[in-house]
Amino acid sequence: MVHCIFVGPVKDARLQGMLEDLEKRLLRLWRVDVQTVPEDIRSLEKALEKRRGTLVSLDPKGRGMDSLAFAKWVTSSSEDL
Repeated sequence: MVHCIFVGPVKDARLQGMLEDLEKRLLRLWRVDVQTVPEDIRSLEKALEKRRGTLVSLDPKGRGMDSLAFAKWVTSSSEDL
């Protein structure tokens, strides 16, 4: 299962549409759980407590991967995909 946890509300309608499209694409391959939590550390910690597996945080300052590399990494490193 893929768990997507978004921190804070999505205020931009275009971004919301992109997220909905991403969810539809993921649903073709895996079971998906999408959740939005408030912008506070306790809410995020609580959401993460219920999940198991590898945590991936998307951060503009993080290690870069293109879509193909990310898909290969997700598929090869996941226990239940």
